Amino acid sequence: MITAVGHENLPPDTLALVEREPRVRVERYADPAPGLLRAGAGLPAAFGRAVRAAGRRLVVVPPSYGLVPAAVPPGRPTAPTEGTR
Repeated sequence: MITAVGHENLPPDTLALVEREPRVRVERYADPAPGLLRAGAGLPAAFGRAVRAAGRRLVVVPPSYGLVPAAVPPGRPTAPTEGTR
């Protein structure tokens, strides 16, 4: 399993730089291990896109408080879902 942890509130110019590196790293692994991430914007979204672009399975864990899934606060951006299986 491959995972990444990082900030959700990256400025657009920083996010553009960060978008490239996860894909390069994910593609280095010969093992078809899935990617694992905690749902969110910023690095989690960039990592998820890199995993899917590399043709790997993606496991997304929703945020939670205790054992209860947490709702996304109103007005907070969410990751796009188009192109998911």
